[in-house]
Amino acid sequence: KMCSSCFAIPSVTIQLFVTSAALLYGQRVLVQKRAQSTSKWTKRVAFGITVLVSIALSGFGAFLFVLATNDDYRRRGFADFLSAQSAKPKALDEYRCSILERGNVSGRVLEF
Repeated sequence: KMCSSCFAIPSVTIQLFVTSAALLYGQRVLVQKRAQSTSKWTKRVAFGITVLVSIALSGFGAFLFVLATNDDYRRRGFADFLSAQSAKPKALDEYRCSILERGNVSGRVLEF
């Protein structure tokens, strides 16, 4: 938990933003100048794909930053992830259910 006077940005977020900026810079400056013989549309399509990947990286970095700074979102995200994973039937469900039916189990069970 962070104190109110200190504010730290997680290193993963910084790395994702820097990677996003490096992709855009590399595509725009290095690749565009060296690829003189390629067509105009090829350059535009390549730049468009690079922009989409860069936006995805930046969005994922912002998502991880919000999770790192907000306890409610982190708890809710973890609970949603666990409930989504338990909704799918697994190979061990038939054994687990027979064990739970024979025993006196009440409350919520969390498996790892």
